[in-house]
Amino acid sequence: MDTPKKDRLQVPGLHDILRKMSGTYGWDSHLAEEHAKEVFKSLLDAKTADCLASLFVHDGILFARIDSAAARQELSYQKEILRQTINQKLQQEIIKDIVLQ
Repeated sequence: MDTPKKDRLQVPGLHDILRKMSGTYGWDSHLAEEHAKEVFKSLLDAKTADCLASLFVHDGILFARIDSAAARQELSYQKEILRQTINQKLQQEIIKDIVLQ
């Protein structure tokens, strides 16, 4: 015999469990930073992406080491637009600044 719907035990889904765990253990900011790095890479053209030597985020600052001076110079003109686009795609203010090295 089926029990009435209101008496059934509500079992949280995997998505809900992972969301709660990420908040509890402080993973949200790290996950958002990793997502920001992926968005940054997706905004680069293929030639510039090939020159990307390293990429990391620390305290809201995205550090990108670019091996080509020309590519680094070109990106320096686009830093603010890149920052705004990343934050817009993430729907929150994750990246405060971009430093090109």
